[in-house]
Amino acid sequence: MRVAVLRGGPSTDYEASLASGAHALKHLGNTHRVLDIFIDREGTWHRKGIAVDPFRLAPHVDMFVNALHGEYGEDGRVQQVLEPLRVPYTGPRPLSAMNSWRKDVARELLARAGLRVPEARLVTTLIEPYEVADEIHRQMGGQYVIKPIMGSNSMGVTYVRSHPELGEQLVNSLLNYKRILVEELLRGIEIKCVVANNFRNQDLYAFLPIEIDRSQLDMYSPTSEHTLISPARLSQSEKDLVMQTARQAHRALHMSDYSSTDMILTKRGLYVLEVDALPQMGEETILDKSLESVAATWPEFLNHLVSR
Repeated sequence: MRVAVLRGGPSTDYEASLASGAHALKHLGNTHRVLDIFIDREGTWHRKGIAVDPFRLAPHVDMFVNALHGEYGEDGRVQQVLEPLRVPYTGPRPLSAMNSWRKDVARELLARAGLRVPEARLVTTLIEPYEVADEIHRQMGGQYVIKPIMGSNSMGVTYVRSHPELGEQLVNSLLNYKRILVEELLRGIEIKCVVANNFRNQDLYAFLPIEIDRSQLDMYSPTSEHTLISPARLSQSEKDLVMQTARQAHRALHMSDYSSTDMILTKRGLYVLEVDALPQMGEETILDKSLESVAATWPEFLNHLVSR
């Protein structure tokens, strides 16, 4: 089978994408003919150092592995390039990619599916920031997470510990991002759970939950240093709830092949924070720990992805 691995791309996650692609190439090379497709920061595709048109490449490929992260790879743009080629590819379809990339849209779809999401307010440059800061304080209390509606790897995420700081921080965030979400700051056990389609004879296979340990910091804080604990230190009933919630989130956003759902278990219950449509590949990643937790290997998982 001829498998083309897409990596690089015009994204702030360029380096992570190169690493994910290299990992896929390494573990698929023993069982398939692999083609290393490097996409530069301008979006030009390359094969063996020579620019190549996707339509000319497509007849020589049986499957594309999308190892791109961030903009272009996860926001629906590369999917729109791949669709007309009529060659199967891994990861989300165009609309699903766009919906999961847009945090405001994703949380609406998750809430419609009956999943609990943090209380939030969309803020734009059309709104007076200090006035909306007062409204948000009355609505959800005094500590907040501010995040751009698009982006990955917690880029642009900031924390506000008190109401007096909120107006100024809204001004600063809106200077860089014209549309932002202000969410209530949640405290509890931060968890990630990977789901894969049709893995090990299950329609939707949920791997064991992975706990994100941030030492004494008991709140959702994706920019802080952390340790991965696999499997998560949860009761069996809590694990079952997390795994079922990850399956529901995967369905709600119409994810394809695999995804990773970020959650936080609080005293009020389990909340879904975000869904990652294309988790990073490589050693010591969430996907790596998830495979390890059920004694699965990278060759097993990657060969499953390309054999559908």
